[in-house]
Amino acid sequence: MADILFVTSHRFGHKMHKLYILLSVFGLVAANPVDIAKINENLLSQDAVARNSALENLVLNLLEDLRKTMVTGSDDIPVLDPLEVDHLHLDEETLPAPSGHVTIKDLVVSRLSTFVVDTLNINTASIFPLRYRLTFDIHIPVLEVLADNYDLQISAAGVNIFGNGDAKINLIEPRVKGELVMGPRISIGSGIYYSITSSDVQLSLKGFQPQINGLLNDEAMSAFINIFLSHFVPEALILYEADINKFLSETVQEVGNELLSDFNLAGILG
Repeated sequence: MADILFVTSHRFGHKMHKLYILLSVFGLVAANPVDIAKINENLLSQDAVARNSALENLVLNLLEDLRKTMVTGSDDIPVLDPLEVDHLHLDEETLPAPSGHVTIKDLVVSRLSTFVVDTLNINTASIFPLRYRLTFDIHIPVLEVLADNYDLQISAAGVNIFGNGDAKINLIEPRVKGELVMGPRISIGSGIYYSITSSDVQLSLKGFQPQINGLLNDEAMSAFINIFLSHFVPEALILYEADINKFLSETVQEVGNELLSDFNLAGILG
């Protein structure tokens, strides 16, 4: 698990190893192909409210299954809470800064499974073809990050920051919300298959609480820089909001379509 995450850290983990957590939601779902003529026939035969409610319940149930699997793991999915990574390296290609690097050893991320689904709605976006709009708003109250050792060299807001030591960081209410539009796709066989035709995903963070030791190799400076970072990181997310959201939107659409290619809705929608 740690080796996989290390390899995928390049270019932000090759899109975060294809959004590994999303894979956990749908990775065990089997499917069959579909033909476009059968889609509208099957879907339009149901009441829109009942159909949309069935889809919402499906997604919510999958998320609850994911929550349990993140803690216990399974034959196909490792434990994701806590998520343990032996080695992770980020550089200027993946950091929201023009230059620098961060190398982290023995990283542990906890409380991923405590996510809260504030909003999850599925509505009909169009009838011909029958498309769906999924809106969602999901946050984690507090995400805990521990590192036994880090090596940091970065330039932020005109200040060169470097250091080596251990670290503890609390991310306060990291939130992902957005809107996906899904439409039927053409394939051969029987079933109901959809793909994401548009994706708009936003990331936000309410607070950043770092306790990073060894910054500038000086205890007093470490305390000062921790205060600086507590303000800078949330502001950097806002400053680079367009790029971050573009990356997330493209990644969710790409990964989502890979997963949906094997996800048959026929048994759910009739």
